[in-house]
Amino acid sequence: MSSQSFCPFMSRSARLVDWVPALALMVLIFVASSRPENALPQFGIWDYALKKLGHVVGYGFLGAAYFHAFRAAQARSREPGAGQVVTSPEAPPGVRMSVALAWFLALVYASTDELHQRFVPGRHGSLLDILVFDGLGAALGALALWAVRHARERLR
Repeated sequence: MSSQSFCPFMSRSARLVDWVPALALMVLIFVASSRPENALPQFGIWDYALKKLGHVVGYGFLGAAYFHAFRAAQARSREPGAGQVVTSPEAPPGVRMSVALAWFLALVYASTDELHQRFVPGRHGSLLDILVFDGLGAALGALALWAVRHARERLR
């Protein structure tokens, strides 16, 4: 197995432009996490649910952005079959690897973000946020983007 097929983001031909959405989302998440507790909006009885939903949605977009970058790098690689449309209902190995890498990288970023929150007044890091809400969002985002692209390709 070539290093390009295992780690598509390591491809020398990868373009920075494919990573701009992910980098922008990382900055946005960092800025949002930098707000002290007393500067955050309160939603009454819905506060906990809405803030955890924010984790799922934010990391959903980040997982999708990572997936996009990995698939773009993979499509540019010289690997046979890269970028080909696969119409079987099962995802090909390159897609599965891209989803897994997107999920893993989002969890790594979530870990650094929760560590960062420990230094923000009134905030704390939470392993539950990382493993449940951020991880769920990242997986759903990457899988949703794959499903949309897969459905669009099958319609062509």
